[in-house]
Amino acid sequence: MNHGVLYTMDKLDRFEIDDIFHAGADNEMYMKTPPHSSGAGISGYWRGMLFRSLMELQVAWTLINEEGLDIQANEVKGGKEPKVRIPVFINGLTRYYVPDFIYEKGKELIEVKAYGKYFKKDILPKIEAKVKDAGYTIRIIDKSEIRPDRNLIKRLYESGELEIHDNKLKRLHQYLSKTY
Repeated sequence: MNHGVLYTMDKLDRFEIDDIFHAGADNEMYMKTPPHSSGAGISGYWRGMLFRSLMELQVAWTLINEEGLDIQANEVKGGKEPKVRIPVFINGLTRYYVPDFIYEKGKELIEVKAYGKYFKKDILPKIEAKVKDAGYTIRIIDKSEIRPDRNLIKRLYESGELEIHDNKLKRLHQYLSKTY
């Protein structure tokens, strides 16, 4: 098993899921939801909704303010567990699909992916089938549809609407100070 290896998109298709994830109880995060401030993205809360990246923040803002959808984050501030967690049997192991957002009225689970719709081809149908069994459809949104807007993010931050995790503040300031 490979540990501590960065898997790029072109490498991802060449590895089995067991090569990427620790299996079962050997994984210290087995059956646990990751901490809200984990991961490489700039994370925090907007209107009490968890976002793990600026892409997720932008998608939430766009769906609420431009599409008029009443979405909810699957994980919220102070919440211990996600609202929706769907078991999926993959390569002999039970994994969990945890969507980013829920549009309950439309019975839609919303997944945000920065670099394309990158679920492995053999895994996405399994996730879609389990999502359907749970009474939902899945919508995957990537950067080809919605991209982070630096001016919007800066305005939300400066107005106090964003609560950024302490360990991500430096990265947010770097992002906001970039000029192109």
